[in-house]
Amino acid sequence: ELVRVRFHEFLQSYSEIISDQPADENDMDEEEETTERQIHPYREQAIQLAKRQLKSGSTYSPEEEDDENEEDESERSPFSSTICVNYRHLHSYDPDLAEAIEGEYVRFEPYLRRA
Repeated sequence: ELVRVRFHEFLQSYSEIISDQPADENDMDEEEETTERQIHPYREQAIQLAKRQLKSGSTYSPEEEDDENEEDESERSPFSSTICVNYRHLHSYDPDLAEAIEGEYVRFEPYLRRA
C-alpha cells in the first residue's frame, strides 16, 4: 500500500521546467526572451486518459471482452488505460521507490495500477 501512495504522489507532484525558445536563434531579437513554464507530464496524461474514457463511455478491462460490442482497435487496447512513466523521472523524484519497483515489479504491479 505504501508503494501505491508514494507512486500516486509521484504522478501528481512530478514537474519539469520547459524552456520555450524562438525557432531560429539567429533571428532572436533582444526583446524576445526565453520563457520557462512548469509542466506536470503525468498529471496531463491522466487528464487526457480520463477524457478519452469518458468520451468512449467505458474503460478497458480484459475480462469484459465480448464480440457483441466490437469497437475500433485503438479504443479497446490494453494501452488505452496506461500512463507511460519515464524511469529517470521516477528515480530522480524518489530513488528508493524506483529501485524497489525495478527490483520487484511483479510484486508491486497491482499497487502501481491502482495509483
